[in-house]
Amino acid sequence: MIRLITMLGVLTLVVHGQDWAPYTAAVMTTHVPLARAALVTGDVVIHCTLNEDGTGGSAGVISGHILLKEVARQNALLWRFRRTSMGDDRSITLTYQFRLEGKPSVRNDVSFTVNPPNLIRIVGTPMPVSP
Repeated sequence: MIRLITMLGVLTLVVHGQDWAPYTAAVMTTHVPLARAALVTGDVVIHCTLNEDGTGGSAGVISGHILLKEVARQNALLWRFRRTSMGDDRSITLTYQFRLEGKPSVRNDVSFTVNPPNLIRIVGTPMPVSP
């Protein structure tokens, strides 16, 4: 069972009965305002090297749109991961899917979904276009 809990803007992932879940805490992000205005969507792939305690030590962008990649990279560093094996590999690759759906709105109503093991989906509303 997976449960998402939001407290003070921090989204915490609580996993019960799943040994394969690579993270124990996730921090919600939003769709980038400039990207929303330009109607930019797409996937950003981030490779993280982890510290011994499971926090992000470093994160690099493998691919993604220039307007989206830095927010995804910064967000990946805020997560806490759980070692799933006794191996020496202390890295993980995450894919952030930025999407725009629904009617244009000044408010950025965002849904943030984590699909284990490594997919994060951020869906925002497009900005209205001024005539």
